Amino acid sequence: MNQNNFNDNILPLQSFSESIAKGIDIAVDFTENNIDELLDNQVLKSIPIIKTILAGTNVVVTINQRHQIKKMLIFMQNLESHKNDSSVIKMKNKILSDPYYLQKETELSLIVLDKIVEAKKAKLLAAAFYLLVSEKITSDEYMEIALIVEQIYYNDLSVLNLISNGNPNSIHKRDIANINRLNATGAIYQNVIDGNGIAIIIIR
Repeated sequence: MNQNNFNDNILPLQSFSESIAKGIDIAVDFTENNIDELLDNQVLKSIPIIKTILAGTNVVVTINQRHQIKKMLIFMQNLESHKNDSSVIKMKNKILSDPYYLQKETELSLIVLDKIVEAKKAKLLAAAFYLLVSEKITSDEYMEIALIVEQIYYNDLSVLNLISNGNPNSIHKRDIANINRLNATGAIYQNVIDGNGIAIIIIR
């Protein structure tokens, strides 16, 4: 992990798991708001993983730390949107009683959040994590999706949405760069361009 964000030890993983279990209930769009303004909020500063990130600072919070905090908050807020779901409630209680529950998946989430540049992608990771805890995908599938989220370019999602909705006629040669990037990340399996410039996609 980036040394500007975390030390490579078990503390971040423990505090991240604890933060997921405790949840976050603040009606703020973290994707749009300036993190500097939010860091004066004592509720946010009391979140275990935020406290861990800030623990290594003296007075000035670095750009990397601010960006890391933003990604963490986006992930937790989007997961918290399912807080009344029985599977999420069960997951939170289990994390609090068993620190090793979902350890492998939580650790991967932390690593991916540390690496991604586009903060908005934390939403995608949270959506996949929700599917995991609600048992709609397996642990292996979550790990595959998490690695795709790390690599994918957020603006390519509009093309991926057209593909997954079965609208190949809306995809043209100008979308080739998007398709090639999606193909490289594993988000799609195969693409072929016919004589009319239409992308024919086989979804992974």
